[in-house]
Amino acid sequence: MMKKKSLLALFASSILLALSPPSNLSATSDAYELTEGIYQDNRTLVPVRFVSEKLGAEVTWNKENKRIEIKKEDTEISLVLGSKVATVNQENLELDTASFSNFGITYVPARFVSQSLGANVSWNKQANQVKILSEGKQILVNLKQAPSTINPIQKISLNTQNLLINKLNEATDLSSIKQVRTHFRGHFTDQLINTLIQDKGLKHEAIPASSSFYIEYTGLKTARLVQSKDMGLNEATNSMEILFRNIFLVYTNGSWKVNQANSFISSNPLNQ
Repeated sequence: MMKKKSLLALFASSILLALSPPSNLSATSDAYELTEGIYQDNRTLVPVRFVSEKLGAEVTWNKENKRIEIKKEDTEISLVLGSKVATVNQENLELDTASFSNFGITYVPARFVSQSLGANVSWNKQANQVKILSEGKQILVNLKQAPSTINPIQKISLNTQNLLINKLNEATDLSSIKQVRTHFRGHFTDQLINTLIQDKGLKHEAIPASSSFYIEYTGLKTARLVQSKDMGLNEATNSMEILFRNIFLVYTNGSWKVNQANSFISSNPLNQ
């Protein structure tokens, strides 16, 4: 049985994503340099596909459950976009920070992915650069400002975050709400309210505001809030399940409102 690590705050990301390698890079036969690294919260993150493939691994992406699979010889790595829990050869590990996607590039902690694939990692603080070395190969990753450092017009208070989460939970069951449009008008955009009325509520389970979550500002008037909920063991598949909910927010008419919400369940298989 794997060791089960606790889940902390999530760093998640966009539903529309890809795992394509970054375009701003140069390479020789065994030396590579790219400008798509990110320094955030005292951690360095690198593009997963580019770094993994240059270290001799294969990378696959499962769109349905947002899972990244990395394989090199006898090493198999699995992680879910937005989660701080990964598996290496079916053993659960807790990451320093979660993977996320930005402009079509998926980022993972540099030290985790590199060392899991047998490489050595060092950071040159003065040059703001990460160096990855493995079997004569050298990858230099220049770091840039993290997307979460965008300065929004107005940050969302914790009270507002909790209020919007609670309103989304109410939207999972509209049976007791007589005037849906009036009830949610101050908290949801017209686009989301129209979707609620058409679909007769949100099609996913409620997640309490007390659960783990993080917020990322994606623009001056846009943000993404990601929640997670431990669903426990699914005995049918012998896997631990985690429910993720992505909440997309916009700043309009002087307040933050929910514009879209979606969710998915991730499964972490247990050792047999």
